[in-house]
Amino acid sequence: MSNTMENKTAIVTGSGRGIGKATAIKLAELNVNVVLTSRTESELNEVFTLINSNNKGNAEYLSGDISNIDFIDKLFQFTRSKFETIDYLINNAAILKINQFEKMSIEDWDMSMNVNLRSQFLTCQKAFEYMKNNNPAGGVIVNVASLSGVYGKMKFKGFSAYNVSKYGVIGLTEILGLEGKQCKIRVNCVSPGAVDTIMLREGWPDIKPENTPEKIADVITFLLSDASNSINGKNIFATAY
Repeated sequence: MSNTMENKTAIVTGSGRGIGKATAIKLAELNVNVVLTSRTESELNEVFTLINSNNKGNAEYLSGDISNIDFIDKLFQFTRSKFETIDYLINNAAILKINQFEKMSIEDWDMSMNVNLRSQFLTCQKAFEYMKNNNPAGGVIVNVASLSGVYGKMKFKGFSAYNVSKYGVIGLTEILGLEGKQCKIRVNCVSPGAVDTIMLREGWPDIKPENTPEKIADVITFLLSDASNSINGKNIFATAY
């Protein structure tokens, strides 16, 4: 079976660790050019070195604030300068601020909305602009949300900011799936249950997650591939298996 993802280019946000790191490595193994981005340059450099030490890997990285519109402009320009095209966007960057609602600070609330939701709005908008005007074949976007942002699923105390931001990501995905059709842009969302990441362990040390970043990376990769061409505007639950 031919690899239809080979030589395409992906931007992966929050790719210094966790799901983003696992996704970037998985894509590089499929000969996808990967641009890594997060706030922490040391983590990005580690993933960059790991990918490029593999003969199949081809990665670049740029550190910065993914909720900042100027940085996003810089990120997309950087990607085009390195690899010419942008075929995939994986919106994975997120933070987890846990506190009882009445004690949640405005600063933590705003930071959660900025990193978890505003960044996805801005990067999707930029990707739409680029893919519509420069990619005749369109492109694919995968947003990472959470089961905690799904209506009717179990909620946990202290997760108000995280929950609301992830509800927003799911809603954004649904409307972008509709609006992207006319320019051949598919947009889907992955909502994992608890995943064994540094972010979750730091925020909720007592939890014992059964999901791994690598399993979520498999789901994301499937949604990017031609095998999922009939899936658009959907939120995929990714629980432990």
